[in-house]
Amino acid sequence: MDLTLGLLVWAVVSVAGCRIFKAGMTTFFHNSSKHRLRTILLIVSWPIIIGVSARGGTKAIAIDVSRVYFSSDPTLNDAAVNPAN
Repeated sequence: MDLTLGLLVWAVVSVAGCRIFKAGMTTFFHNSSKHRLRTILLIVSWPIIIGVSARGGTKAIAIDVSRVYFSSDPTLNDAAVNPAN
């Protein structure tokens, strides 16, 4: 069930992203300069939005160690945070 839902969400986001990008490129090459500014902003901001979303935030360490602890077993916790020692 989780895999199916994940694939469905991935497909919807992918199709929406492709359509937005295609609409932006069509606008950029075929319409007035007013739309070109919006399209340039879209092209510049889209990778930034995706990058910040994929990274998990804008902090120096986006995923905090306290968020990773998930078990009462210390071995699993150590594996989750990947300690150096």
